[in-house]
Amino acid sequence: NYFYKESRFDSARHYLAPMLPICQKAQFLPGLGYYYLLDGILHRENGQYEKAVASQQRALSYFEKAKLPKKVASMYSNLGLLYKR
Repeated sequence: NYFYKESRFDSARHYLAPMLPICQKAQFLPGLGYYYLLDGILHRENGQYEKAVASQQRALSYFEKAKLPKKVASMYSNLGLLYKR
């Protein structure tokens, strides 16, 4: 979060990377959702909108599987904003 706020996206991605294998190994669906949510945000900030949409859609899928309706709604909002660009 700090690196994102400081627009240091490479550092943010560096510290985000270890989250994926940990969440995969534990089969922690909310964590996988948050990983792809943050990954999508970083892609969006770098102007990689297609990658951002793909990551956000994966996040949506994990939040749906985890039965987190507020995060599902938030993801639809995020995707709508991405498609607007």
